[in-house]
Amino acid sequence: MNSVEVLACRGGSNIFDDLFLEIDGQKKKIELTQIIGKQYNIRFVFETAKKNLNYPNSIFGKEIFNKSLGKANLLTSSKVFLKNIRNDINHKVDLDFDDYEYLIGVKVFEDLPIHQHGVLETVPVPTNILNVYIYFYRNELLLSEENKIQKHFDGYNHLGFLLVDLPRMTEVIEKEYGQKELDLVYEFSNSEIIDKLFEEEIIMIVWGINPYTYPIYSVNDLELIKPLIGREFEQEGIFNIDKNIKELSIVPGYELNNWPRLLNNNYPKIALQGKGTKTYLKPFCLEDSDLETVITSFVIYRTEGVLEENKPLINVDLLYS
Repeated sequence: MNSVEVLACRGGSNIFDDLFLEIDGQKKKIELTQIIGKQYNIRFVFETAKKNLNYPNSIFGKEIFNKSLGKANLLTSSKVFLKNIRNDINHKVDLDFDDYEYLIGVKVFEDLPIHQHGVLETVPVPTNILNVYIYFYRNELLLSEENKIQKHFDGYNHLGFLLVDLPRMTEVIEKEYGQKELDLVYEFSNSEIIDKLFEEEIIMIVWGINPYTYPIYSVNDLELIKPLIGREFEQEGIFNIDKNIKELSIVPGYELNNWPRLLNNNYPKIALQGKGTKTYLKPFCLEDSDLETVITSFVIYRTEGVLEENKPLINVDLLYS
């Protein structure tokens, strides 16, 4: 049964001016109270739910609109479209409906990266995300559990980011170098220190990527998040991470030039969900109808098993391949 569908596009007011659902020929207008002017990477999420929504608000950003569109009697044969008056969008919603009276809700979220670095100013496409969650539900609606999916959204340059246990990383580096200032970008490329960190099972690394903004999701069920993030890249990172580690700090790669000063920063942390040591850092690409990349995401999750050798995610084109 198809209960979730995702549509990706880019735009602003051209998409949201006179936006509406057409249900068996009847219009239900989606009249946003906030003006959408600038350009966004837009993700429409459509879902049918009997009781629980799959996705918590926390993974979509800041809520800027929340409205009920009322009720509609939907049949298995019903035709539902998302359209606007200028025909910038004309999408048939491919969900399975029962013969039932559904309540319809719309929530819109603006998702902004924590940092907007200078290098991102030259990127010729939008770097912010607008999530539009359109849901059809049959009974009293409950939110999904917040701990099913966690998300961090930020901008990175070509040096990517690390997911790391910083206290244990500090122990390893001080044992090797003592308490001295280091350029870890250089050391990672010209010494064996990164291998020692891998041996300690405390680090995951993404390096050599397109400067851009990337959501990072942590899940214990990969299948739950897949509809939101699109197709899977062939390249992936796989690492052994100590099974006792429950969360890792997210450190932008450009901070590595300044060891140990980077330790003064309060980096966000993301949970490691699931059981086992084998941990995946997998990129996904959500595309529009022309197969152009709109949103590239990373997903981390754990499985049973142990790797013989860590596999960093290095030098991968995440925007234009």
